[in-house]
Amino acid sequence: MDAGLEEIFCFGIGDIRLAIPLSAVVKIIRAVEVTPVPNAPKIFHGLINFHGKILPVINLRHRFNLVQTNILPEQVFLITKTSDRQIVLVADTVEGVVISKKESIFPTDFLNQSVEAYGVFLTPDGIVFIYDIEKFFEVEDIIEFDKSIEIEKNQSL
Repeated sequence: MDAGLEEIFCFGIGDIRLAIPLSAVVKIIRAVEVTPVPNAPKIFHGLINFHGKILPVINLRHRFNLVQTNILPEQVFLITKTSDRQIVLVADTVEGVVISKKESIFPTDFLNQSVEAYGVFLTPDGIVFIYDIEKFFEVEDIIEFDKSIEIEKNQSL
């Protein structure tokens, strides 16, 4: 890949168009049933079993203050990787891979956002915000979620 290009994966949640680095995307699958985790932070829908791995499902609608909905069969799950684990993002729509010139991606310093996008670019269909998936949740959310899972495991024994 040319050093002047960036590969990003575009998807949508409600009316918001998002992108993450393609290198963070492991696989795209159809939405499946999610097992809720009692007392987990609201940023998490719950867990899925993906090829024997238990993965947390992130509720981006909560993170972006959108109307909450149940997960629907027509949605897709983006299996993604962070620096220390795989996570699942729920998408309403998938646009696919976009290869953009780095100079076409503008910084977002001027925007006031609850979740920091590191870039924005224009397409014929509108604006797309590029995010670092590590910033979709807070460290405290992960710690609290892991505690919720541990408590649930201990209660099941």
